[in-house]
Amino acid sequence: MKKYLKYIFFFFLFLMSLLYFYIPFRMDTYANYGFSYGIANSQIPYKEFNIIVPLFSPFLYSIFLIFSKSILIYYIEQSILLVIFSYFLFKLLDKKAWIIITALFCPYIFNFPFCLFPGYNFIILFELLLLLYLNLNNKSDKLIGLIAGISFLTKQNIGIFILLVSIFYPLFKDRKKSFTRFIFSMIPILIFTIYLFLSNSFFEFINLCFLNMHEFTGNFQFKTMYFILLLITILIVLVIFIKSKNKNISYYYLLAYFPIVYPLIESHHVSLFIFFALIVIVYNIKINISKSMPIIFIIVIFSFIISYNYFSKYHYERINFYSFHNFPLEVATPTLKKDYDEIIKFVPNKKVIYVGDPYHTIFFTSTTETDLNKYYILFRGNHGYNGEQKLIKNIKQEKDVYFIVSKFIKCEDKSCQFYKHIPELIKNNYKLIKDLKHFSIYYKE
Repeated sequence: MKKYLKYIFFFFLFLMSLLYFYIPFRMDTYANYGFSYGIANSQIPYKEFNIIVPLFSPFLYSIFLIFSKSILIYYIEQSILLVIFSYFLFKLLDKKAWIIITALFCPYIFNFPFCLFPGYNFIILFELLLLLYLNLNNKSDKLIGLIAGISFLTKQNIGIFILLVSIFYPLFKDRKKSFTRFIFSMIPILIFTIYLFLSNSFFEFINLCFLNMHEFTGNFQFKTMYFILLLITILIVLVIFIKSKNKNISYYYLLAYFPIVYPLIESHHVSLFIFFALIVIVYNIKINISKSMPIIFIIVIFSFIISYNYFSKYHYERINFYSFHNFPLEVATPTLKKDYDEIIKFVPNKKVIYVGDPYHTIFFTSTTETDLNKYYILFRGNHGYNGEQKLIKNIKQEKDVYFIVSKFIKCEDKSCQFYKHIPELIKNNYKLIKDLKHFSIYYKE
């Protein structure tokens, strides 16, 4: 019974962290919700909305959204997945898993709460944990192959390396194991390929998920502190690897996960890598956890939460809970809420295109629910090959349309992640209708 109470406690702790405690860490949550929202609404990915990864993650999250489009359902599903994630942590690490669970709530230096939030980055991390557990416990090669194939369908630029490690690691000891893994890894990939051809979206998939790669490489960002933390982590793992007599697969999966930090060596992606590195480190070193230690870990978890929320109020404008369609308990500042209300009142019976970052754009498309709406996420690489020119061409072809342009877009250096010329194009050529605190509305005849 105590074991079940632990996971019930975890569920509510994860849910409250997603809804309130760690909201500033949600990053791409709205974009990921938007992908699943589109699938739940029977839209065709790659053709009817842009997505730059294969479909396993958004499809998984869309299952519950069939019953309700509320983002609360999205968070509840993520909380369940986090509980399952915790279960396998304990299966793999036993009592040492408390170290990882505690670290998950650490918001300082290592921004591990990024790992809490739903989306393909969490799912690929979950798949790595499952593959670690299955490999290190000599479980079914068929299941390992299936999950390795699914990892490629979760995030292609990382999944391909996870797939290769899963297949080739046992090759020299047991070719039959490698062959079995290869055959079963091809099953989900083949099913996905058939779907792409049946939905007539194969070439759009190639364009959005592969031909766009050069645009991401131009977005290289380098934060010195996180580079140093990354370097220290790699050195620690190397020392443990060299000293270890058992060169198990965990080190190779960590190597396969390394592309997560490129081209963004900053808090989000480096923290994701270091979190998985911590799992590998804890697995491969001896640590004694006494029976009383879990209480200490729980105290540390709540210390992280309380201190983070106490200090963050000095860095963020005052926030309150509001309710919008599909977004009950939305957290926003009063000025942002005022802008949301203005736009939601403005939109009905108009042809509208939202232009900006995914953190607010997706919010509008799933709040107003009108077939007239489109959105242009201005992140580089989100529109396939030569994406900026394609967006400019589409904008110039539009008629009788209102552009709601986000002011959250900032391009202060050469490694700007946004197509910064798009807002300038709209601002310089079309009529300003409304100028709000966080958004501007323009009209093109």
